[in-house]
Amino acid sequence: MFLLKRNRKLFEKINQYLDIGSNDIQLFGEAVNHYIAHGNDTTFERLKKRVSEIEEEADTLLHDIENFLIEKSLLPESRSDFKKLLERYDDIIDCTQDVLIYLYTRNVFIPEFIKEDMKDMVTISITCSKQVKNAIQDLLGKRKEIKNFVHSINEFESQCDDIQAETAKKIFNSDIDKFDKIILVELLKIIANLTDYCEDAADHIMVINIKRVV
Repeated sequence: MFLLKRNRKLFEKINQYLDIGSNDIQLFGEAVNHYIAHGNDTTFERLKKRVSEIEEEADTLLHDIENFLIEKSLLPESRSDFKKLLERYDDIIDCTQDVLIYLYTRNVFIPEFIKEDMKDMVTISITCSKQVKNAIQDLLGKRKEIKNFVHSINEFESQCDDIQAETAKKIFNSDIDKFDKIILVELLKIIANLTDYCEDAADHIMVINIKRVV
């Protein structure tokens, strides 16, 4: 069904795109953890700007890949499936910028009692995103570990949801300002979107893999 590996240039572009996304997500983690420790300072602004630049780089390469898919590579159905998968991975990349912009524009105050929970959510999100990259690469390769990768992605998404719910409960039970509670709970939701997008990508990976088997 797939002809990707026969087209070396396209295969290399896709792996380059996945690597750019991985770099973006890693830098995102550094930026959020710095914000939690130091707030909205010049270092955070620099990291946020770099994440934005990487996101633009990823968008440019994704557009190039999509044109390549149309012009030279796959059958229409396969082309559509893989285009949607790459768009799901792009959602993950875009979400990292959403979190940083939210922190920057709202100048969010992070109370001490939820800092470790937020760090845990970020760590899980990064690990989950790496598993999406691994699953896509396996989909393009020997396809021996796809189910294991997808299972771990679903587990990480569930863990992140649990932390989000418990942390939101802590926030609402605290004595901080009501407006700050709303801002913080919305921040948790945006961070949790990362693993939601990972799960979306995992679902699409499984659909493509089943089609290839059939």
